[in-house]
Amino acid sequence: MTRKLKITALTIGLGAAALVLADALAGAYVGDTQHSQVSFSVPVAGGIAHLGGRFNRFDVSINYSPNDLSKAWVKAVIDVKSLDTGIPGRDNHTLGRDGFWAAKYPNIIFQSTKIVKNGTAFDAFGNLSLKGVTKPIVIHFRQTGTRPLGQKLSLIGFEGDFNLDRRDYGLRWQFPGSSDWIGYKIDAHISILARPQ
Repeated sequence: MTRKLKITALTIGLGAAALVLADALAGAYVGDTQHSQVSFSVPVAGGIAHLGGRFNRFDVSINYSPNDLSKAWVKAVIDVKSLDTGIPGRDNHTLGRDGFWAAKYPNIIFQSTKIVKNGTAFDAFGNLSLKGVTKPIVIHFRQTGTRPLGQKLSLIGFEGDFNLDRRDYGLRWQFPGSSDWIGYKIDAHISILARPQ
């Protein structure tokens, strides 16, 4: 066999192996919330610094189908009251009517409508519901790896990012006398360790 034919055979073999692995990973998963994180960052003082925070309670359900993305979907439900910016007083104010109004709108919900390949990564198109407003967004995410569990099951890691303008969801509060002390663009990051359901 010539070198060119050997390389071609190896390429075909690796491609077939990748398809078999993808088929083996297909199925229903849930986020392991003890080893996952939903975090965000917002600019302050006109953007010269950034303030970070996270939500400590959330549920993530995933139907992973890398060889047939028409069957793939993700749904995330975030408990707004689990907001944690490291300062309880700030959290309490942000959870009030001027902010998330958690007493009336206790959850942030994302439900995908389609998932498409984007190079080596994916785009999850869907709807984000926050404070009574639902708008379409796109979450750019990638599979970060797998870890065998035995019995042909595996853990899968995913990481994703998206941003939004908080004014679109009625989060318009500012410090009195300052129009840009707290920035309007929120950058969100999601790191999920998914377990077979």
